[in-house]
This record gives sequence, C-alpha cells and structure tokens, in this order.
Amino acid sequence: MKKPSYFENINSVIETLMEELGLEKGLKINSIAKLWSKIVGPRFEKTSKIYSIYASKGYEIAIVAVSSSTVAQELSFYKAEIVKKLYNLGKNYGFNIKEVNFSTKHWKEDV
Repeated sequence: MKKPSYFENINSVIETLMEELGLEKGLKINSIAKLWSKIVGPRFEKTSKIYSIYASKGYEIAIVAVSSSTVAQELSFYKAEIVKKLYNLGKNYGFNIKEVNFSTKHWKEDV
C-alpha cells in the first residue's frame, strides 16, 4: 500500500523546522564548542569556551569567552594555532572561521 503524499519523512520535517527556526546554526556551533578542549587542551578548557560564531566580511569569526584578561592574553599567544584548528574543524560544519576574538564580558561560570 502506498503512503499518501501528504506524509513526510520525520527527518525531513525536523530539518525543515530547524532551518526555519534558525536552530541548525546553533546546533553546529554547539558541536564545535563541545570540541573546544581538544583545540586548546586541558590548560585552557576550564577558563575559556566558545561563545558564538558570526559571519563578517565573507568569513566567520569565533567569539571565545575567557575568565580573565590574563587568559585572553595567554591564548592570544596561540591565536594562529587556534584559528587554524577552528578553520579545519569548522569546515566540517559549513563554517569558514578565519578569526577569533577573546572576550571577558561573555564569561559565565558553569552552574
């Protein structure tokens, strides 16, 4: 028996809904954020985290929340390496990350 044409595959419906609500990008950013410790290692995994990724000038910029200006300064010494890792990881999620900015104003302790 053939399915009526008004039924859709649930995956198709979920993907369409996520796209319409703008959730797809957020889920991709969350996936990259979960891998942050692999990018910066154990030294910075508890004092920094990806806050957001936004598009500007034809590429994406990652905003990294840091617990202090000292952490921001230390991470800035590794900025080129972090950008390279984020660029390579981001390609898997459809991002073209070419810049990273460190910000103390977005830092919130995990509850």
